Amino acid sequence: MYLPGGLLRPQTEAIVGAPTVTSLQRYNFTKAFMGANGVALDAGFTTPDPEEAAVKAAAVHRAREAWFLVDDAKFSRIYRSHCRPAGRCHSHQPLPQPQIQTIHAGKGDGSMIYTVTFNPAIDYVVRLDAPLEVGEVNRAKGEDCVLGGKGINVSGVLAQLGCESVALGFVAGETGAWLERGLAAQGLKTDFVHLEQGMTRINVKIKAGQETELNGAGPDIPESAMQELEKKLDSLNEDDILILAGSIPASLSQDTYERLLARLQGRGVRAVVDATRDLLVNVLQYHPFLIKPNNHELGEIVGRVLTTDEEIIAAARTLQQKGARNVLVSMAGDGALLVDENGEVHRIGCPKGKVVNSVGAGDSMVAGFVAGWMQTRNYSFALRLGTACGSATAFSLALPPKKKSTN
Repeated sequence: MYLPGGLLRPQTEAIVGAPTVTSLQRYNFTKAFMGANGVALDAGFTTPDPEEAAVKAAAVHRAREAWFLVDDAKFSRIYRSHCRPAGRCHSHQPLPQPQIQTIHAGKGDGSMIYTVTFNPAIDYVVRLDAPLEVGEVNRAKGEDCVLGGKGINVSGVLAQLGCESVALGFVAGETGAWLERGLAAQGLKTDFVHLEQGMTRINVKIKAGQETELNGAGPDIPESAMQELEKKLDSLNEDDILILAGSIPASLSQDTYERLLARLQGRGVRAVVDATRDLLVNVLQYHPFLIKPNNHELGEIVGRVLTTDEEIIAAARTLQQKGARNVLVSMAGDGALLVDENGEVHRIGCPKGKVVNSVGAGDSMVAGFVAGWMQTRNYSFALRLGTACGSATAFSLALPPKKKSTN
């Protein structure tokens, strides 16, 4: 018998905590047998305890087969912490049909979405009700912990839209285990490479009228870890979607995006790239399914200021000539424009509202676009859903799926 480390709960005899999750991630299982407090098609298998949910999610993720042993008294009950989507486990009785309609990825074709976050972060957001005094003791009015990184942001919004994804990338140390536990408790599926040295970064953001940020550096990523990530990508199938977003950490070569897409070339994997300047331009030769510059970034790439839709369309077509299949251009308050692979131009405005947070709006747009396209294969619908998701994030204080608050 093998017992993982962690905290033993006397009442339920459950072993929970970050050491438990980290320990389970070192092993693979043929079958995982789990219990749950509630089960429903729309919410999956749920439990009241987020720490127990994190342990169950970690075990199920490492198992070839997952079996949840529940009686019919648990049907249609939904608790706050998510263990596993119901449709991915074995069942001997039909589950009750949910009343809420959700978007399901891939239209039943079995395709999967993968996101990559090279340098995930725990954002520790501190709110003050007075100006920050440097060199003095400042007392917080409240604080939030936000689990993120661009790829993780995309996975979080996809989950809200009913699309399953797998978040890939690198984590390290106790902060990495805490981040994994939090994402698992939210129902996000992860398959991170675990680094032996360093720690997943913590970014401190102080909101005191003006915002002051102190961003952690994150762990160094050795070549052996990159090779492990590449092995995970080797399991991607035709029609799967791979989303690469954001900058490359200093410990990795700036041609990392090219390296990954070159490895996948010819396998039918649809790549989505949300990056700037050379990172974006250099991957065009691998014919990404979608790229998403904003209008200013697009202007920098083509070397001129873009002020009209006609100029933006012409610049987007230039990137298509270099290899991009679909070019989605975000334009903040002016909406968005898509030049699709069939040569059609789709233009949309954006809802009216007060912008309170621009961080993550682009990630939400990517998630909405991908979810909309996988559901309908319709570019107009994908653009509408992407714009709606981006606007919803811009009008909110944070991405709600990944937020834990104390006041």
